[in-house]
Amino acid sequence: MPLGLAFWDPSHRFVRENANLAAVNDVPPEAHVGRPIGELLAGLPPHVEDDIAEVFATGRTIDQREVVWTPPSS
Repeated sequence: MPLGLAFWDPSHRFVRENANLAAVNDVPPEAHVGRPIGELLAGLPPHVEDDIAEVFATGRTIDQREVVWTPPSS
């Protein structure tokens, strides 16, 4: 199963992501760097950015959190 994987900075901007995630929104991996999550992954459930903020604030991981997201149609 293809898995999208990304790393973000404390401002929720992309630092790096894999080709599977880049393919989801048809944006080359290098074009993600420095851009905010919401700009490239529109319609993401609100808890995702809250979860990322929590990880940066506490240093604790969030295990087994399922994210269901469907890219908006063009």
